[in-house]
Amino acid sequence: MNQGAAAVLMSVAAATRLGVARDKWVYLHGHSDMVEQAMLDRVDLGASPAAAHAAREALRVAGIGVDDIATFDLYSCFPFPVFVICEALGIDGDDPRGLTLTGGLPYFGGPGSSYSLHGIAETVTQMRDRPGQFGFVGANGGIMSKYSVGIYSTTPVDWRTDNCAQLNKKIHALPKFDVTKTPDGAARIETYSVRYDWPTRTGIIVGRLAADNSRFMATTTDDDLVALMCDGDPLGAEISVWSTDNGNRASLA
Repeated sequence: MNQGAAAVLMSVAAATRLGVARDKWVYLHGHSDMVEQAMLDRVDLGASPAAAHAAREALRVAGIGVDDIATFDLYSCFPFPVFVICEALGIDGDDPRGLTLTGGLPYFGGPGSSYSLHGIAETVTQMRDRPGQFGFVGANGGIMSKYSVGIYSTTPVDWRTDNCAQLNKKIHALPKFDVTKTPDGAARIETYSVRYDWPTRTGIIVGRLAADNSRFMATTTDDDLVALMCDGDPLGAEISVWSTDNGNRASLA
């Protein structure tokens, strides 16, 4: 299905000159744009300081609290990005305001990172129908590599600067986990995923080397290991890992 969305941004002077009706004007009240550490460097793979900072900073810039938000649209390529923002904002997954205006990426679809442009377009439409209320759009990119937030309302507001440059410095000053790019030897699985859409069902592993506890990434097509990853509980499982010219590989120990 073809999809399209667009946003037209202009100054108040330009909108006035072009005769744009005032009931169509929607202002950006809060904004943030944060960059996360590289995935394997992160001490806690289940956390995203960048996303949490982005959510809180956008609210600070807007000068409001989470209770003032009327609508949310949270990028939902996987559950994890949504969980992180809900935790950062202190809201439940079943918040009566809902977490999406489009149905979410698994249902609404959208070409790559364009999804959040659709979220912005729908938020603008909603804000026009709810004068004075606030809509929150949260968008992530990459492997939770970056997170941006915009908060929108029809209430006029001057442009406000954010502190994202300073916050990004804090994120990149966080401790980093030791990473081995060419692992070899005994190891255990820290976390994992499985690709079912490749010609051969393939396990993707983030693990720790037994020798020094450093982190690595590897893939596997080993039948026993892939079966465990699909039907069992592989977290902490002992494996063997080795490097090749085409990447790191793993099998059950």
